[in-house]
Amino acid sequence: MKKIVCFIIAVLLTVSTVGCNSSSGGESHPGNTGSGGASESHASDAHAHSYTLVKAVKPTCTSGGNSAYYKCDCGKIFLKKGIDYVETDLNSVTIKAKGHTFTEEIIDDEYLISEATETTPQVFAKACKTCGEKSTSDIDTFTYGKTLEEYLKTDKSFYVPTNLTMSLYDAANCVYGFTWNTLTEPARPVLKIKEQSGGEEKLVRASFNAADSYKIESGVESAIKYYSCKAEITLKPDTEYVYSTGDEYMGCFTESVLIKSVNPAEKGAWKFIHVSDSQAEGNKSNGGAGTGTAFSYVLKSVRIMHGNNLPFFGCVLKFVFKPRILGVCKPASVQLVSVEHNKLHVSVTE
Repeated sequence: MKKIVCFIIAVLLTVSTVGCNSSSGGESHPGNTGSGGASESHASDAHAHSYTLVKAVKPTCTSGGNSAYYKCDCGKIFLKKGIDYVETDLNSVTIKAKGHTFTEEIIDDEYLISEATETTPQVFAKACKTCGEKSTSDIDTFTYGKTLEEYLKTDKSFYVPTNLTMSLYDAANCVYGFTWNTLTEPARPVLKIKEQSGGEEKLVRASFNAADSYKIESGVESAIKYYSCKAEITLKPDTEYVYSTGDEYMGCFTESVLIKSVNPAEKGAWKFIHVSDSQAEGNKSNGGAGTGTAFSYVLKSVRIMHGNNLPFFGCVLKFVFKPRILGVCKPASVQLVSVEHNKLHVSVTE
């Protein structure tokens, strides 16, 4: 009888002990310790979060972004508020893509849909104001200029290119820029250029901006408006090209000129031609800022003649530079070599 009583007491004690160590749902909850030795068991099983910063990413037109947050290797994410890390979810830190806004009207061949005809002007696709993406919708289009029939009725002299400038923008990559002016808004301003040895002629559409200037007639100064055109192109190094600039629809072009592109790998002295207008300094919106200072430094005692004083469009100056560190050229003196076919030839020496 004593053995049976002892066995029953032992069973009751075992059941009582199991009931103390169990928690609701079978999960470990740090801080909800229960009593006795059970609290030590729960504390040792708790997960200690580690916080790794995920930097903010700005959304674009086509891809989403996120605000800054922290993540743990357990998969949870947190926001930091003061010294505390507060758990959150991915939706609260996700920023949706902005989407395109096709409102920009850019006159460039990249957006050209159709050329002008006898009855219709040029048609362009609108661009996204944020990223420049071209719209493919028939709704997002605009027209520019006149019909070819209307252009034929206008005075061509207003489209004749003047004050031609050719500049070497980037010697390492052989990037050249060509600028010129017209008295009225251009119809189809282009640079025509091809390799002297043959090949297909390229037409590079020029961008343009309205600008203000002045003219003097009979000693009287008056304000005028003109349009500054600019075309940029990457050429093959050490290659001869023939080019002219003007208006494709109006048939007004400068005379063809032969040039040879720079060879970035050439050792020693190298040459390039710069055709410029002495009024470029005032045209700050089109790259003119600082040109007066640059020319006065390089040309020291040689006066740059205004384009109106020469039958040629602008004044042509031939420079010889000694390459320096980072491509900076610092000539010590300038010497007028000769005047040939309305071109000033100037050499720069050490």
